[in-house]
Amino acid sequence: MTAVDRHVAQQPCGAPRVCVFRHAISGRRTRYPAAARDARPTHASSGRRTRAPAAAREIRPAHASSGRRTRDPSDAIEPRPWHASAGRQGDRPFSRAESGPHTFAPMSSLPRFTATEYLQPLREGGSLPAVLDTDGGLFVAKFRTAGQGPRALIAEVVVGLLAVELGLPVPEIAEIVVPHGLAADQRDPEIRELVEGSAGSNIGLRYLDGAFNFDARAAGEFISAELAAAIVWLDAYTTNPDRTARNPNLLIWDRRPWLIDHGSALYAHHAWDTTDDDRTRTSFPLIRNHVLLLHAADLAQADGRLGARLEDDTVAHVVAGIPDDLLMDPLARGAFGSAGEARDRYRRYLVRRLEPPRAFAAEAARAQAERRAGKPRRLEARR
Repeated sequence: MTAVDRHVAQQPCGAPRVCVFRHAISGRRTRYPAAARDARPTHASSGRRTRAPAAAREIRPAHASSGRRTRDPSDAIEPRPWHASAGRQGDRPFSRAESGPHTFAPMSSLPRFTATEYLQPLREGGSLPAVLDTDGGLFVAKFRTAGQGPRALIAEVVVGLLAVELGLPVPEIAEIVVPHGLAADQRDPEIRELVEGSAGSNIGLRYLDGAFNFDARAAGEFISAELAAAIVWLDAYTTNPDRTARNPNLLIWDRRPWLIDHGSALYAHHAWDTTDDDRTRTSFPLIRNHVLLLHAADLAQADGRLGARLEDDTVAHVVAGIPDDLLMDPLARGAFGSAGEARDRYRRYLVRRLEPPRAFAAEAARAQAERRAGKPRRLEARR
């Protein structure tokens, strides 16, 4: 974040001072509590914040040729342990790929934080997510009464946790409790109505400060062929149509890709009563539009490797992370009598879809071969 846009000296109700920043890439305005800023001394006459005297700053050696200050190699940074419940190291977002596949046990429930301030709406999508400050830090929250409703939040949890199990980089996923009146000071009535109607359990992803949208022409080097194959396989498995060149739903942060926005996946759960065994095991033709399909490595090999990692117990751990409040929301519960019954339906769907031979993997490999061969797609038009 850069360029302080404005400073609010005191918020209503005695809230702490807040700084509003404008993001260097997206131009979005984001607020942070003043206590989070670097405390610097103020000038005696002007009152402006000044740089601390050199004697008070860390003395670092200068590079022999450039003269730039460098970090002393002997000054090692003490590693911080992973948080037992939230799965994160300090304020860094969690991913299984970062911690290694055996250093973090799967969660039976999501970390749970309470929103303390509505900071900034994100108007790129139709669901109107927002940056919220919580007692666990900044999160991009999606609201249960927006867009496709609570089922979109359930898909966000399931696909995100499946990605974690496969070692793919995703921001930390958390249950965000929205209290009544959180957005009462917002001028936009649409925002006030959305947030007030979503009081209770919602879902958030850890906010990645300085992240930018993936573009294959500018950031393709950050995604290996093997990682691309794993992402394609996951999206085919979970029937996620929303990772195209037009809308990749990939962020680049810390020179790494991060998977976001899986609310459109698992569209079978919008019609459980018509999802029989044949429809559960069906292929996913829309995978041919995937932004990483041409960049991906051999998808048949990826299928054998990734399918073996998602055992029945692993899938059960994943669906255990869905909050009961979302499963029992009147817009999501359908004919299910309990959260356990609804959760078991997701488990059976995901386990059955993994049984070989996997039609979704074969379809992805076929689409990849056709696109690489330059085979034209069939066009239908009415004269």
